[in-house]
Amino acid sequence: MSGALKVEGIAAEIDTHARTPLHKAFAEHLRKVAAALLLLERALVRRAAEGSEVEAISGILGQFTAGDMADQGAKQFRDGMAAGTALDQLARKIAENTVRPDIESYAEWVEVDGLQFLDTTKPQRGSGDPMKALEYVRLAVEYIDQRGHVFDWHMQRHICAPHLVRFVEKAEVSA
Repeated sequence: MSGALKVEGIAAEIDTHARTPLHKAFAEHLRKVAAALLLLERALVRRAAEGSEVEAISGILGQFTAGDMADQGAKQFRDGMAAGTALDQLARKIAENTVRPDIESYAEWVEVDGLQFLDTTKPQRGSGDPMKALEYVRLAVEYIDQRGHVFDWHMQRHICAPHLVRFVEKAEVSA
């Protein structure tokens, strides 16, 4: 069933049960919307825009022209992109500030060859749900593997057991 037919059905239902002139007026408005929607659906199927549907839609929207709507749509898109970019930057900053502490908080500490490592396959005792803890660790390790270049430290894996990691300041690695 097309959207236009659904809207027309809703208009008929409102009209049937209308108790006030406002209800009747709203049902009539929905009929106009249904008619414009039908024209739009046909235009989209034919992939032929800018036909009779534009006039019908403009008649419903009143004071807004198609150009106004396009301008507003473009502005909303730009605003959305800017907000998304700001949100992405915030999310990235939070991730960068928490990946190392997540591993240090949720992976079990072990000593190997006199060095402290974190075992990314074993949850730290008392870290809550062990499956969640290991998922936090897995995601944090994956993030560091992809974005490790942004940190002032390096995640170093044990040469014989890559699931064992430790964090070394980059100044120590280059020295």
